[in-house]
Amino acid sequence: MKKLIWYILAACIWAIVFPVTAITAWAFMISGPLVVVAIILKAILIVLGIDATWIRTSSFSFGTFPDLIIALSLGLVLAILGFLLWKLTKKIYRWLDSLNPSN
Repeated sequence: MKKLIWYILAACIWAIVFPVTAITAWAFMISGPLVVVAIILKAILIVLGIDATWIRTSSFSFGTFPDLIIALSLGLVLAILGFLLWKLTKKIYRWLDSLNPSN
């Protein structure tokens, strides 16, 4: 009975929890630095006077410097959340492995 409960729990975690945490972690870890690179490129192009409408993030803008600060903060938060979600995924995996009745 103990093995059955473990297999049900493991199946639920593998089917629901791991895809959510792992995919979200990788998406955040990739998009965080991309946001930072894009906003730095946009700020450099604006300072140099080059038209940067192809990097436009939205139809509303606070200005170059506030947009830079907001995007850098957002990129940092996304990257940190991505790393934390990846650590959570690994912790859940280790926890599930420690509950394995065959160990």
